[in-house]
Amino acid sequence: MHLINTTTLGLHEFVDVSAAPRYAIVSHRWGDDEVSHKDYLKGRQRSGNGLRKIEQSCQRARMDGHDWLWIDSCCMDKRSSASLNEAINSMFSYYARATVCYAYLYDVEMGLASDVEPSVVKAKLAASCWFARGWTLQELIAPRTVQFFDCNWSYIGAKSSDAPSLNQPISEITRIPEVVLRAREAMFHYSIAQRFSWASRRTTTRVEDMSYCLLGLFDINMPLIYGEGWKAFSRLQKEILTRYDDDSIFAWRTFDEGQTPNPYRRGNVRGLLARMPAEFANASQAIRSIGHNRPPCALTNRGMEIRIPPGKTSGAYRDPDDHCVVHLYVNCIPWREGGPYVLVLRYLPHCRHYGRVALLQDVNFKASHSQWHACREDEVLYVHLTWMDAMYCSTQPAHAR
Repeated sequence: MHLINTTTLGLHEFVDVSAAPRYAIVSHRWGDDEVSHKDYLKGRQRSGNGLRKIEQSCQRARMDGHDWLWIDSCCMDKRSSASLNEAINSMFSYYARATVCYAYLYDVEMGLASDVEPSVVKAKLAASCWFARGWTLQELIAPRTVQFFDCNWSYIGAKSSDAPSLNQPISEITRIPEVVLRAREAMFHYSIAQRFSWASRRTTTRVEDMSYCLLGLFDINMPLIYGEGWKAFSRLQKEILTRYDDDSIFAWRTFDEGQTPNPYRRGNVRGLLARMPAEFANASQAIRSIGHNRPPCALTNRGMEIRIPPGKTSGAYRDPDDHCVVHLYVNCIPWREGGPYVLVLRYLPHCRHYGRVALLQDVNFKASHSQWHACREDEVLYVHLTWMDAMYCSTQPAHAR
């Protein structure tokens, strides 16, 4: 871990992060002229907004009594894949360990915030691109205190458990519960789908970063593979499946799922996992539940293995008119919105797997399936995991057309 001395502006390395001195940390939106680790060490960049940002951050930290500062632009060596991998996998802990986080909003000019109406403060914050970026999600949640500054380094307010002047408006802007803003540990009381929903309206420059920026929210570590595209999100979900017993990870919807007239249409078949966090946009109320008696799912080389135990308590029903369609009740319900979630699965005979057709909400469990057949005892369903595999298997092979 590299830290900047706020007095000398020198860059120092601390091999043991746990032994590093107390430091302040900066959260910001990258610009075009950021100072790289290499250029900072060699003193190549002597002017520009990037260097000015570093100097002003150090000045602010020094005023607050902090001798050390971390800012990603020059404290991360992006030339080294090993260093970059370590930094990104440790990013959440870097922000969590910091004494204070300075959020610099270059696109907000507030003046003296105490003289501005709260509604105006909220509107200006909501318009900042800082609240639309993927990386700033963990930079908002992880630190105990986040102090917000406008483009002139004028103090706006803070997200904090001690002086929560901005907790409520930030919660309304981001849809992150205030309890999580006050204490990061509270996020583990929220389901996988709810945490994904906080990132559903955010973006990153690199597609893969939309997955890597979420590692800390699920306490996951995984190698970075730039160039893999949205496969990174599939990898993240698979890592989550191996660690958490939380069916809400299946509570995503495609952008047109609620508008499709026939949810059983074959062309709708997908894998079990979402393609991107944006598909969790409507999952902010999806909470875990305990209702259906099924053994834990297993990830195999054939996809996800779902074993159906004896009896109807497993919550798996086969359509009496189309035995290729199965309704699988998941242990996840929408909070305050009625019945449980149901996955509609269709069997694809040419690849001997089930694909996901839709996510429905059943408001009357017993009545809706009074004429359906429970899946036979000890049946095993193999369901496609990744969206790419399902896409290939949902079309007929050429020789069968």
